[in-house]
Amino acid sequence: MADTDTVGDPAQPKARNDAYVGLLGISLVAMIASCALLYLDYSKYPGNPPPPPNISLGGGASAEPQDGGQPKDGGQPKDGGQPKDGGQPKGGPQGQPQ
Repeated sequence: MADTDTVGDPAQPKARNDAYVGLLGISLVAMIASCALLYLDYSKYPGNPPPPPNISLGGGASAEPQDGGQPKDGGQPKDGGQPKDGGQPKGGPQGQPQ
């Protein structure tokens, strides 16, 4: 069984570094730089957080609109409700251009 064991076999080629190992190194440097920049940005903030805002959840203004919910122009379209082209589809029969 010891003959088929390949651990430490000098005939096996040694693993080489390729472009992917270089990309891993570049990404490691970028992660370290981004952590340093994040720390520098975070250190500019003061130590104590600001107090939370005072928000009342009830007893404020009512949900009803003050004008009764009616549109200001009476609910009528500005052009009288008529389509500009007379309501006919554009083009000839079955939408073909005339």
